[in-house]
Amino acid sequence: MSVLERVRAALVHPKAPLGLGVLAFLVSAPALGAGFIVDDHIHRYFSRGGNIPGGPRGPWDLYRFADGGPGLADAMTSGLHPWWTSPELRLAFFRPVASLLRVAEEKAFGDHAVLDHLVTSVVFVATVMAVHAAFRRWIGGAAAMLGALLFAVDDAHATTVTWIAARHSLLATGFGALALALYLRGRDEKKVSIGAGLAMMAALASSEASLSFLPMFLAIALVEDPRSTKDKSLALAPIAASVVVWLGIYAAFGYGSRGSAYYIDPVRDPFRFAGSALTRLPALAGAQLFFPPSELSSMAAPLAAPIAVFGSVVLVVAFVAAYRCAERRRALALFGAFVLGLVPACGTNSDDRLLMVPGIAAMGLVAVVCRSVYASRDRVASKALFAGVALVHVAMAFVLSPVRMSFFASSMTTFVGHGAATLYTFDRPLEKDLLLVTTPDGLLPTSMHVSRQNAGLPVARSARILVTGPAGDVSLTRVSASSFEVAATGGMMRDPFVGAVRAQPFRAGDSVTFPALTVVVKEATVDGVPSKLLFTFAESLDRPDLVTMRWHGPRNGARSGYEPFVLPPPGASVKLDPIDFATALAEK
Repeated sequence: MSVLERVRAALVHPKAPLGLGVLAFLVSAPALGAGFIVDDHIHRYFSRGGNIPGGPRGPWDLYRFADGGPGLADAMTSGLHPWWTSPELRLAFFRPVASLLRVAEEKAFGDHAVLDHLVTSVVFVATVMAVHAAFRRWIGGAAAMLGALLFAVDDAHATTVTWIAARHSLLATGFGALALALYLRGRDEKKVSIGAGLAMMAALASSEASLSFLPMFLAIALVEDPRSTKDKSLALAPIAASVVVWLGIYAAFGYGSRGSAYYIDPVRDPFRFAGSALTRLPALAGAQLFFPPSELSSMAAPLAAPIAVFGSVVLVVAFVAAYRCAERRRALALFGAFVLGLVPACGTNSDDRLLMVPGIAAMGLVAVVCRSVYASRDRVASKALFAGVALVHVAMAFVLSPVRMSFFASSMTTFVGHGAATLYTFDRPLEKDLLLVTTPDGLLPTSMHVSRQNAGLPVARSARILVTGPAGDVSLTRVSASSFEVAATGGMMRDPFVGAVRAQPFRAGDSVTFPALTVVVKEATVDGVPSKLLFTFAESLDRPDLVTMRWHGPRNGARSGYEPFVLPPPGASVKLDPIDFATALAEK
């Protein structure tokens, strides 16, 4: 028996599903010690009854961060949202299943993050088993187990499995795969599956990511379902009804995104969405079927175009493979479901954690192409294809998955933990207002404050961020007792999270006014980032209850961090350290 025949025999072995479940747990196991990461701190704060203006309306609503109305205005005035936030910003996502699970975990497990991660592992195992159940009825045979195995070990899932706050897409994938399996069972039994509609509603109530299942249902109806058009329509009715109900809830309760470059609503801003999809979709496709991770496209702007070109080439190769496949109709349907499934993911910055649902169709396509080549008896082609799949989607995935889990968890937790430790070096923080003159980014300091609150430690009375990621020669010039300018020859506000709360570029002459602060963009670069900012405060900057902090680079072998510093007297200037967000995040 050849190696390929042994592999096939193992894939159809009666105990293969049990092995698949064990494998899925082992894949997720490295995340058990990841702890709480970034938004996890904020969700813990919300779960304990805390809130921010414009935030959650209840324990089922943890993914509402900005309401685009009076609540947002209050949050900006107090500094809870940074000064550059779009005044119409809305970031509100309907994810009650994920929200309620987090609240229940917080009440049951408290500070024991390992138990929260254990829940994620259980959900991941259930999701993989649901994917296999769907594949068994969709593509059948050894290919069904191969597709589920490739899905289970895919390193693109590393962040989703590691980050508790990102579990919403894992829940959506599990419920959606269950809906797919129930729908296929209904097809085989020539029945309408109400259960499929209920499972799809649960998927939609977990995450918007579940919209990527719709092309799969459509592909099955068009290619795999032999019933009449009327019967196909009736079979799809429960799925369609769940989408209609979800859309009604989304519209009625003010969910969606607005005013963000990071999140783009395709309904409100279709042209900007289409423009972003030109680079985001191929980056995601390339990451799913080959390399590199799609995060590189969003985190490193100069790489976005070449990654998009490479991803387009990968898509062309995948299409040719599907077209030449012996199961052409099924392979092309899977290819189409994969590509169309990536479209909803283009509504936010490229990130491999968006590939959970589209990855089902992608791995199904790979499995079907492998079966086709194996059946052709072309030994050279079979060995080459299986060797490539084994190398890229199994061996390298096995190596990369724990590495990516570890890097994501350690970099984020270390950055937040070290930042909080260096940020709070002053006495009696509850009596002080905190001013972060420079910082690597505008998002993670929030996690620093909230993580301290969750631990029962005091935080500043108020905190405000002024400048993120200044580059080149950076200086601060005191203009008066209540104002100063910050100039950076290489620009500032370039960190990837600025776009999360702002859609429009900065222009010279732009200004923002709050009761306690006015910010004026004195100069801006051609690509729309400030190079000089004027900050004017309502009170003197020399008052004793104000603490000013800046970020400093590595010194004498010590890593970067925050430090208090005294503002220069009016008319004087001081040099500040330039900051690269990626470098600061990767420091150990």
